[in-house]
Amino acid sequence: MNKVVIYGCGKIGKLAYEYCKNRYDILFFVDKNAEIIKEYDAVPVYLPRKLKEYSDIKIIIAVFQYEEVLTDIRCMGITNKNIELLKLSFEPVLSKVVEEALDKRTINLGDWLEKIKTCIAGRLHLFREVHIF
Repeated sequence: MNKVVIYGCGKIGKLAYEYCKNRYDILFFVDKNAEIIKEYDAVPVYLPRKLKEYSDIKIIIAVFQYEEVLTDIRCMGITNKNIELLKLSFEPVLSKVVEEALDKRTINLGDWLEKIKTCIAGRLHLFREVHIF
């Protein structure tokens, strides 16, 4: 299995972990709140500066503010060929959850993401991979 690091250990990062854990060897997470989070499912969480030690490893970005993260990673000298962005992709199975959220007009993102997580089935791909070149 390919070794990867997941950037982000919030709701999106944890969903990314669930999606990726059987596809990749996840070395660790990086997150700006690593001093608080420490680990998730026995996988350590480090501050983003740890990426400098692993400049050749594939990084999966799993945050909403990915533009800021891309800028930070590039400033560390990490090349685009090692970066993969996971974006939420709404499949038809999720349409009810999405429709319900849109009807409310205001969304509690944490609750909404938990509902989406419960919709994940073996055939459902919650994320779509976007390669950054």
